[in-house]
Amino acid sequence: EDAVLDAVCFGACLPCGSSLPTEEVTFTVLTDNIEVAADGMHIAGAMNGWSGEPMNDNGDGSWSITLSLEAATYEFKFQNGLDGWEELECGGNRSVVVELGAPVSVQGCFAQCSEVCAVDPDPADVTFQVDASEIEVSADGLFLMGSFTEPAWQFGAIAMNDDDGDGIWTATANISGAATFAYKFNNGAPVVEDVAVYDGEESGDFAAQGCGVDNGVGGFNRTHDRSGADEVLDIVCFNSCAACGDAPLEGTEVTFSVDMNNYGAAFGFVNVSGTWNEFCGDCNPMTDDDMDGVYEVTVNISGSATILYKFTNGDPTTGDNGVDFVEESGILLDEEGNELANFEADGCGLPNGFGAYNRIHERSGEPEILDAVCFNKCSTCVVSVDEIAAAQFNAYPNPFNATLTLDIVPQVNNTQLFIADLSGRVVLEQNVVAGTERVVLNTESLKAGSYIVQWLNQGVAHSSVFVKH
Repeated sequence: EDAVLDAVCFGACLPCGSSLPTEEVTFTVLTDNIEVAADGMHIAGAMNGWSGEPMNDNGDGSWSITLSLEAATYEFKFQNGLDGWEELECGGNRSVVVELGAPVSVQGCFAQCSEVCAVDPDPADVTFQVDASEIEVSADGLFLMGSFTEPAWQFGAIAMNDDDGDGIWTATANISGAATFAYKFNNGAPVVEDVAVYDGEESGDFAAQGCGVDNGVGGFNRTHDRSGADEVLDIVCFNSCAACGDAPLEGTEVTFSVDMNNYGAAFGFVNVSGTWNEFCGDCNPMTDDDMDGVYEVTVNISGSATILYKFTNGDPTTGDNGVDFVEESGILLDEEGNELANFEADGCGLPNGFGAYNRIHERSGEPEILDAVCFNKCSTCVVSVDEIAAAQFNAYPNPFNATLTLDIVPQVNNTQLFIADLSGRVVLEQNVVAGTERVVLNTESLKAGSYIVQWLNQGVAHSSVFVKH
């Protein structure tokens, strides 16, 4: 049967100028547990685009606002002063379900999950301890930040210290106010040039681990219920609710070996750095006494059973990575810059928090000699005599400037020659005709830095590192 539909406004279900029915919702926040900011209490949520809206002072320690809202579920939070967000001890955001037919009232204590305010314990010192043995600590050190500082979080962060160098960072804060507070540790400066930095924040799921809550903005915070007496919290591992590894071990010798035959030692010496020497770039130089291309050093290490480390080709204190020295990134790239493998995927390392990887080893507490590994790889360097013979070449000078000369053992088949930067990006490619004995490359267009020269013949590769001045 023919029908005429009611006129509706474009993009809506109702005629233009009309609106859905609403219900009055009264929000009340109790402030007995806080000192109210000069600009009063506010509410922000899904009903106002999370933009703080001022509430009215009832004169009895409570603040209220009544809003006309359509039937729906709304998440919200109270604010102590505009943008002074509460951090709920139970995590996440508050919520209210609005149904038509009867007014709705919602009441809560600021930053608490109960309808009435709990009595705050006395102010007291709380000492925090975090074990950084399983991360690479920023040059700026570690920081403690939380809901208990003024201002809160990044802008009120407290610098921690590791004065005895045992990898345990500590900070003590005198905390007043609510019994339950939220906090987390930060690796590096939390504020740079007056701008909050979030890269160094702990990212662990503390709710799942049992020591924290959802923070309502896509992450998690640690929480603690203070007693009102001075407290020293247990040592926890950075990004974890538990302690790092096993109990500290006595000092024992660990021998490290790295095979540089596929890489060369173009910067003078090879070094190993790790958590035991705060990733010092020149504290544990390695030697190749028998000239076999495998560099070794024995280090006496104490403390945590878990150690993180990496090898460097040259001294990182001398200049720029890739120009004056080369540090293991733990990432293997193909000629187009695509990632082929990394230390974590290959089972010998972990991300270092700065876009690269560190090697990892669990000490036994007894003297150990670790297997020789290829520079920037988890595996050994395996090259057969036949492969070397099939791909042998000699390139000079090293360092080079405008030209690089290669003397080649003549090949039966045509050969490919590549020059790549240390990220794996090919910057020069040339086909070499079978029987050629010398190739002179024009390298004027290359920037100063380190390059890998690779000679590929019938699927067999031989490569070395060269430096352009």
